[in-house]
Amino acid sequence: RSRSARGNKGCGAARDGRFKALIELREGENQLTLGTPGKRAQMMFRYRPVENENIVRAFIYTPSDRDTTYQTPYPDDPQNYAEKIGLGMKLLQTFTAESMRENGYGRRTFNLDFEPGTTDVRVPVLVSEHPASHYQSLDYSTRNLWYESKRFIGEQYPHDSAKNLVFAAFTR
Repeated sequence: RSRSARGNKGCGAARDGRFKALIELREGENQLTLGTPGKRAQMMFRYRPVENENIVRAFIYTPSDRDTTYQTPYPDDPQNYAEKIGLGMKLLQTFTAESMRENGYGRRTFNLDFEPGTTDVRVPVLVSEHPASHYQSLDYSTRNLWYESKRFIGEQYPHDSAKNLVFAAFTR
């Protein structure tokens, strides 16, 4: 069992005496308790945020009506696009750090753009000048989508050291 910085409990499997766990750490000291039936161990992790100007940002690009709904097989899906994109971004950041380490470069990765004072990845909404039907037309060239979103990001969110991921909210 483990308890993350947020106080979450979880169970996981170990193989050959090893396991991997994804735990969201807060800046500063984080205590982790590992246990098996009859045995417990505590570990302390000190987390410092990445200090470099290389940043990867996520945006959601909506049609002019600002509709951010997405297709889902779940009837009660909360439509929490920002949380889902944020989790994906954190997993990508972790994967990058682990891949760099495994390939001999040290545990290096990029920064993410967080909402101030939180661990939530910021996912600004870019609003198009066109309705969804404009993008869903067979005559529309998806190459134009790249130019449009690049222009909006440059105007509204300029950043010289950023790589930007844009998620289109009008695909079906």
